[in-house]
Amino acid sequence: MTLLTQDQATFELKVPGLFDPPVTLRGFAIEDPSELIGPVEEIGIGCAEGGLSVGCYTGPVRQRLVMEEASADRERLEAWLAHQQKHAGAIQADARITRIPCGPEYLCTRGSLSRISTLEYELTWHAIADADQI
Repeated sequence: MTLLTQDQATFELKVPGLFDPPVTLRGFAIEDPSELIGPVEEIGIGCAEGGLSVGCYTGPVRQRLVMEEASADRERLEAWLAHQQKHAGAIQADARITRIPCGPEYLCTRGSLSRISTLEYELTWHAIADADQI
Protein backbone atom coordinates (compact mmCIF):
# COMPACT_ATOMS: atom_id res chain seq x y z
CA MET A 1 0.00 0.00 0.00
CA THR A 2 1.47 3.31 -1.12
CA LEU A 3 0.55 6.47 0.72
CA LEU A 4 0.71 9.72 -1.24
CA THR A 5 1.57 12.92 0.64
CA GLN A 6 0.85 16.53 -0.28
CA ASP A 7 4.29 16.58 -1.94
CA GLN A 8 3.14 13.84 -4.34
CA ALA A 9 -0.54 14.67 -4.88
CA THR A 10 -3.25 17.25 -4.43
CA PHE A 11 -6.45 16.28 -2.64
CA GLU A 12 -9.49 18.48 -3.35
CA LEU A 13 -12.61 17.78 -1.32
CA LYS A 14 -16.16 18.97 -1.96
CA VAL A 15 -18.81 18.43 0.72
CA PRO A 16 -22.22 19.90 -0.24
CA GLY A 17 -23.34 22.56 2.20
CA LEU A 18 -19.94 22.65 3.87
CA PHE A 19 -17.13 22.98 1.33
CA ASP A 20 -18.55 24.71 -1.74
CA PRO A 21 -16.35 25.30 -3.69
CA PRO A 22 -13.93 22.42 -2.99
CA VAL A 23 -11.08 22.83 -0.50
CA THR A 24 -7.54 21.53 -0.99
CA LEU A 25 -6.33 19.58 2.02
CA ARG A 26 -2.79 19.92 3.37
CA GLY A 27 -0.79 17.76 5.75
CA PHE A 28 -2.15 14.40 4.62
CA ALA A 29 -1.10 10.97 3.47
CA ILE A 30 -3.70 9.06 1.42
CA GLU A 31 -3.77 5.65 -0.20
CA ASP A 32 -2.84 5.81 -3.86
CA PRO A 33 -6.13 5.50 -5.79
CA SER A 34 -4.42 3.54 -8.57
CA GLU A 35 -3.83 0.70 -6.09
CA LEU A 36 -7.46 0.67 -4.96
CA ILE A 37 -9.32 0.49 -8.24
CA GLY A 38 -7.62 -2.63 -9.57
CA PRO A 39 -8.35 -3.97 -13.01
CA VAL A 40 -11.19 -2.22 -14.76
CA GLU A 41 -13.68 -3.86 -17.03
CA GLU A 42 -14.25 -2.34 -20.44
CA ILE A 43 -17.66 -1.00 -19.43
CA GLY A 44 -18.45 0.02 -15.85
CA ILE A 45 -21.97 0.88 -14.79
CA GLY A 46 -22.75 3.46 -12.16
CA CYS A 47 -19.70 5.70 -12.51
CA ALA A 48 -19.53 9.41 -13.17
CA GLU A 49 -23.05 10.46 -14.15
CA GLY A 50 -24.52 7.06 -13.38
CA GLY A 51 -24.30 5.83 -16.96
CA LEU A 52 -21.86 3.68 -18.85
CA SER A 53 -18.24 4.69 -18.43
CA VAL A 54 -14.88 3.23 -19.37
CA GLY A 55 -12.08 3.14 -16.78
CA CYS A 56 -14.14 3.19 -13.62
CA TYR A 57 -14.36 1.01 -10.54
CA THR A 58 -17.52 1.03 -8.44
CA GLY A 59 -17.37 0.37 -4.75
CA PRO A 60 -17.66 0.59 -2.07
CA VAL A 61 -13.99 1.55 -2.21
CA ARG A 62 -12.35 2.15 1.15
CA GLN A 63 -9.42 4.54 1.25
CA ARG A 64 -7.19 5.29 4.22
CA LEU A 65 -6.38 8.93 5.02
CA VAL A 66 -3.83 9.93 7.67
CA MET A 67 -3.46 13.53 8.76
CA GLU A 68 -0.31 15.10 10.18
CA GLU A 69 -0.73 16.05 13.82
CA ALA A 70 0.05 19.70 13.05
CA SER A 71 -2.32 19.90 10.07
CA ALA A 72 -5.01 22.55 10.44
CA ASP A 73 -7.10 20.58 7.96
CA ARG A 74 -7.91 17.98 10.63
CA GLU A 75 -10.56 20.49 11.72
CA ARG A 76 -12.11 20.32 8.24
CA LEU A 77 -12.43 16.55 8.51
CA GLU A 78 -14.00 16.86 11.96
CA ALA A 79 -16.43 19.43 10.52
CA TRP A 80 -17.32 16.93 7.77
CA LEU A 81 -17.95 14.21 10.38
CA ALA A 82 -20.22 16.55 12.36
CA HIS A 83 -22.02 17.60 9.15
CA GLN A 84 -22.59 13.94 8.24
CA GLN A 85 -23.99 13.18 11.69
CA LYS A 86 -26.26 16.22 11.62
CA HIS A 87 -27.73 15.08 8.31
CA ALA A 88 -27.91 11.38 9.29
CA GLY A 89 -25.27 10.36 6.75
CA ALA A 90 -27.19 11.83 3.80
CA ILE A 91 -24.31 14.14 2.83
CA GLN A 92 -21.95 12.56 0.32
CA ALA A 93 -18.70 14.14 -0.74
CA ASP A 94 -16.72 14.13 -3.96
CA ALA A 95 -12.97 14.45 -4.33
CA ARG A 96 -10.26 14.86 -6.93
CA ILE A 97 -6.83 13.36 -6.28
CA THR A 98 -4.13 14.39 -8.73
CA ARG A 99 -0.57 13.08 -8.79
CA ILE A 100 2.03 15.85 -8.92
CA PRO A 101 3.40 17.14 -11.25
CA CYS A 102 1.31 15.89 -14.19
CA GLY A 103 -1.29 13.34 -13.19
CA PRO A 104 -2.96 10.95 -13.38
CA GLU A 105 -6.11 12.40 -11.89
CA TYR A 106 -8.73 10.34 -10.04
CA LEU A 107 -12.33 11.30 -9.38
CA CYS A 108 -13.89 9.91 -6.20
CA THR A 109 -17.67 10.10 -5.92
CA ARG A 110 -20.37 9.82 -3.26
CA GLY A 111 -18.06 9.41 -0.30
CA SER A 112 -18.49 9.26 3.43
CA LEU A 113 -15.96 9.64 6.24
CA SER A 114 -15.31 7.72 9.44
CA ARG A 115 -12.64 8.23 12.09
CA ILE A 116 -10.33 5.31 12.89
CA SER A 117 -8.12 7.16 15.40
CA THR A 118 -7.11 10.71 16.27
CA LEU A 119 -5.11 11.14 13.06
CA GLU A 120 -6.50 8.36 10.86
CA TYR A 121 -9.72 8.30 8.84
CA GLU A 122 -11.42 6.01 6.36
CA LEU A 123 -13.10 7.35 3.24
CA THR A 124 -15.71 5.11 1.65
CA TRP A 125 -16.39 6.02 -1.98
CA HIS A 126 -19.17 4.78 -4.25
CA ALA A 127 -16.76 4.93 -7.17
CA ILE A 128 -13.22 5.93 -8.11
CA ALA A 129 -12.43 6.65 -11.73
CA ASP A 130 -9.30 7.60 -13.64
CA ALA A 131 -10.34 10.96 -15.11
CA ASP A 132 -8.54 10.19 -18.38
CA GLN A 133 -10.65 7.05 -18.84
CA ILE A 134 -14.16 8.49 -18.45
